[in-house]
Amino acid sequence: VNDKNGREISLAKVSATTYTFTMPASAVTVNATFIKSTHSGYMDCPRDNTCPIDPFTDTANDFWWHDGIHYCIEMGIMKGVAANTFDPNGNITRAMIVVMIYRLEGSPITSGSATFVDVPANEWFTDAVIWAAENGIVKGISDTEFAPNVSITREQLATLMYRYAQFKGIDTETTVEDIRNFDDS
Repeated sequence: VNDKNGREISLAKVSATTYTFTMPASAVTVNATFIKSTHSGYMDCPRDNTCPIDPFTDTANDFWWHDGIHYCIEMGIMKGVAANTFDPNGNITRAMIVVMIYRLEGSPITSGSATFVDVPANEWFTDAVIWAAENGIVKGISDTEFAPNVSITREQLATLMYRYAQFKGIDTETTVEDIRNFDDS
């Protein structure tokens, strides 16, 4: 990225697929160069200490879920719950799901503040919840509570993914399936 005088503008890496820069007051030129990688990610992973899963002591490179976790870590969608803990058998919270969607979108900058009393400023999930609420992807469990640390239910996840699909402009019109056919409807 160069400014109008040809001076290079520094980039900040956000994830494996996203970079940002501060826009100057003038036009910029963006030149992209694509280079074929010699490592195509999780599919060609040697499953050794170069694998992004390797630092986590509660995982193994030969587990059945390797490809999915490798992909999510490599693409910046997920991180561990601590420096050396992934918690592959743990529950997913409402905040975790919203953060994953937020990262899929490149972690856009938010302009507002949280409207939920249980989403304090400067938490690891704050910007994600603000962004998702601003874009109609999430609503709270009430008008004032988001419940970030509560495990997400299947119905909440389905609703959140439905709203995210709408946000992405995906046709969410489906054939009618009568939910009353399920015993727990």
